[in-house]
Amino acid sequence: MQLRTHPCMTHWPPVWTRISGKGNLPDDETSRLEEVHRSTVVRNACFLIIQCDKTRYIGTLQFDDDQCCEKIYDFLSDHRGQSIRDIRELDVP
Repeated sequence: MQLRTHPCMTHWPPVWTRISGKGNLPDDETSRLEEVHRSTVVRNACFLIIQCDKTRYIGTLQFDDDQCCEKIYDFLSDHRGQSIRDIRELDVP
C-alpha cells in the first residue's frame, strides 16, 4: 500500500512550514527528504524536514497509533535523500 494512502495516516500530505531560505511552497517533484524525527511530545507524530531548491521546510505526520508511527518513521528514515514524489508512491511493507 502506498504511503499517501496508508490507512493509519491521519493526513497526507503534511502541511509544510518554511524554516530557512526564500522559497514559497515546496514542490513534490524537486523536494527531497533530508531528516525524519519522532516527536518526543506526541507519541503518534513525526516531523519531516525537506529541501526544495535552497529552501528547507518542516512538516508533521500524524498517525492513528504510535506503533504505526514507529513503522513509518523507520520506513522514511531508510528513504532520506529521495524525492517526496518517489516516496509518496512507495509501498509500505
